[in-house]
Amino acid sequence: MSVTRSARGVWQSAPLAGLAVATLLGCGPEAPTDRTPAPRSSLPAAPGPIDALTRRFSRLRQRLAERGEAPASGPARWFVLEGEGIEAPLDLPTDRCSTLVALGGGGLRDLRLALYDGEGREIAVDAIPGEGALVHVCPSSDAAAPASDHAPYHLVATSESGAGALLVAGFTIDAGTRPRFDGVFDGLLAPRVERVVVEARLARAREPLVARGLVPESAPTLGTLVEGGTLRRTEELSPDHCYTVVAAATDDLVDADLFVYDPQGAEIAREIGRDAAPALQFCPLEAGLHTIEARAFAGSGGVGLELLRGPAQVAASTPVTDASDEPPDARSAGLEDADIAPAAALEPVLASLTARGYGRATRVEGDGAIAPGDERTHALVAPAGCVVVLGAGSGRGADLDLTLTDARGAPLARDTSVQTVARAAFCQPGAGTVHATVKAYGRAGQYALAMVSAPRGIGTPQALRLDEARASFVGRGYRSASTSAITLAQGDRRALPFSVRGGTCAALAVAGEPGLTDIDLFLRDADGRLLVRDSGPAPFASVSRCAAGDETLHVEVVAYRGSGSVAVERLEAEP
Repeated sequence: MSVTRSARGVWQSAPLAGLAVATLLGCGPEAPTDRTPAPRSSLPAAPGPIDALTRRFSRLRQRLAERGEAPASGPARWFVLEGEGIEAPLDLPTDRCSTLVALGGGGLRDLRLALYDGEGREIAVDAIPGEGALVHVCPSSDAAAPASDHAPYHLVATSESGAGALLVAGFTIDAGTRPRFDGVFDGLLAPRVERVVVEARLARAREPLVARGLVPESAPTLGTLVEGGTLRRTEELSPDHCYTVVAAATDDLVDADLFVYDPQGAEIAREIGRDAAPALQFCPLEAGLHTIEARAFAGSGGVGLELLRGPAQVAASTPVTDASDEPPDARSAGLEDADIAPAAALEPVLASLTARGYGRATRVEGDGAIAPGDERTHALVAPAGCVVVLGAGSGRGADLDLTLTDARGAPLARDTSVQTVARAAFCQPGAGTVHATVKAYGRAGQYALAMVSAPRGIGTPQALRLDEARASFVGRGYRSASTSAITLAQGDRRALPFSVRGGTCAALAVAGEPGLTDIDLFLRDADGRLLVRDSGPAPFASVSRCAAGDETLHVEVVAYRGSGSVAVERLEAEP
């Protein structure tokens, strides 16, 4: 055999002392010491669930196919811990070149992939930092005719940094073909990001919060994420305070989400807007160790998390968004520059609503001046039916609250979360005057205000909620498969069957009527094991599942707070 040089790794030939790799999981078998072919062995085809890692690997496999590489074995799903690894004996063909690739997910950051021959010599290695690696070997053209059409090798994958799942597969290519590996991992690996970039963006997000009297709880948590990856931190929190958590990411991470879990692991808050600078407020109900999680929904890059604590006296009196109001996951701040016009900040949100069938926006205010602490009130002539009102401040540093009241001053809806774009919605039987009041925090600037009518098919608060519960799935190509309704009293649990065909994805969205202010979903397998949950403090919820093979599952619908009718919709999509 001879060694071919790849653009991905530095390959070398060197003796391996007995193949005693100390970083392997357990004590793996020693490499063969003779040239007698071992029984045929290859990577099993066990890719696991259809998840972000599987989708990234599919793109890698497609790129190799475009370069003439033919699938030979795998992909096999492994799991490696930091400083440890996994090895597998392989029989590689002696008449073709072989390429072995590995791609990591989760918290795996730096992967080392090495190939050893049957005598324990290191034939190829890729130790370039990153969670992807590739090695390549070809038969020698001047060697004597091989005794067999296959020869024994050992493949060793070791995590130099981080831990997570790993997909490993083998490919072959004609021996006379020159392999091309340039750019094969482009866009699939988490980039190496300078801390200063993420820290600067976190500082801009922190500015309006400090102006409101919030205090950073501890130093920011920084990391890099690929699509589907998570960055977590835990904090001891008190019910005497309310907290705000903000995240900031680099340009290549285009959509990041935030989640907060209580000491029992139940989700108590989330922000899943379509941007990479999410922020959310929450008030713990109990003291204890809470988990804060940032998740990369689309793209990859550097990300930072920061938690700020509100003063105790403010925490008790400052309103937070009612569970019956539009939640933070229904909006997208989408601001990348401090001098962006507020009207422009509304455009992505309005475009999303238009795509979902909402009416043309009525511009109420486009460039009104406002300073921190100022309030501005506008009288809106709202049509009959359901209406969404949007407000935006100028720049990332702005924080705008929005409150809607009827002609008599009775409250209709409000959004007091820490966001540059605020959103509130209501339904009324006839046309009438509604007062919209905006209040600014953080920095002086301008604000914009717009009003949008919901589609004719959305005529109740429950229908508005269901539309929000299903919006992210519809945007990703899911289609409605069935609808139904159930009735729950507070504390009730109802199990609903939920099957998923192999190779497809399905989702379930539920929404309560006004009397049901907090509803949760728990997706479980046939043995009752929890797979996915949505237990945030909202009057609607949704869960989804993608399955490699047919699955028979069930969903528990729980009325956590309030009672009433629950609309249930199943959505399906091909992966």
